[in-house]
Amino acid sequence: MVALFGVGQPADALVINPVFDASWAAAPAGATTDVNNVIAEYEADFSNPVTVTVAFGWGELNGSSITSGAATVFATSDFPPPFGPASTFSLSQVKGFYNTAAGGAGATQVLVTANNYLLSSYPNPGGLSNGFFIPDAEYKALTGGALNGDTIDGFTGYATNFCGGGTCPYDFTGGVPGSTAIDFTAVVEHELSHALSRVDYGFSSGVAGNPPPFLTPQDFFKYDCGTPNLDPKFNVTCFSFNGDATNPQGHGQTRPTAAIGSTQQTTPSTLSSAKASSRRSALPTSS
Repeated sequence: MVALFGVGQPADALVINPVFDASWAAAPAGATTDVNNVIAEYEADFSNPVTVTVAFGWGELNGSSITSGAATVFATSDFPPPFGPASTFSLSQVKGFYNTAAGGAGATQVLVTANNYLLSSYPNPGGLSNGFFIPDAEYKALTGGALNGDTIDGFTGYATNFCGGGTCPYDFTGGVPGSTAIDFTAVVEHELSHALSRVDYGFSSGVAGNPPPFLTPQDFFKYDCGTPNLDPKFNVTCFSFNGDATNPQGHGQTRPTAAIGSTQQTTPSTLSSAKASSRRSALPTSS
């Protein structure tokens, strides 16, 4: 979620409201405990005074069955074509949101620096420099207001067994899982970060090196590794909020193979795997 800047700020201004689908009644009690613990982590890390509502499904994702892994989606009403009816935001609009947020009360130095490095044009090889998608939660963080009338800002779903065949059950202890188990806390951290708008649509072309159908504000911070070249494509890239001068805490690499909607998330993302990570770096990567 690009706009939630928590570095050096007081905790507990962000409120995450969980909505448990009817399917969640079949989830082990430990699953609910882990969800609540992860929510507490994120609320402590970020200080934007907004409320974000996230749905949780057990064995299903927004009403559709999910048989392995975990995934996150947004409402169709949020998406520009070819995925939905919404209009994209222009480059000047997105930069305006950042500039206003950077000049507002409580803005961190990371936000101010990031805003200073926004370019006058965006080098998307697809030519969509004026086509930005902003998820609900990120819009709230940038502007303080709601993007639309959606009651759910992001939908997350978790297969009842991560591998789908019973070979890698979840571990709900919050500690180090066994050799065949999957840490459910890490999975929730990963999916909740997506629901909070950590999203990269470079993957949606399905072809490595191809441009996305539209940009997201995250693309302002997605570089060819070790260079000052912005790169929104379906590639392994590196994250930086200051023109690729710094990759925070060594957690710079981003990968396109487990973006939003994917079930390939066997490990948590580098910047959402622990509350200390997101607190240190302030801006997320794509996974």
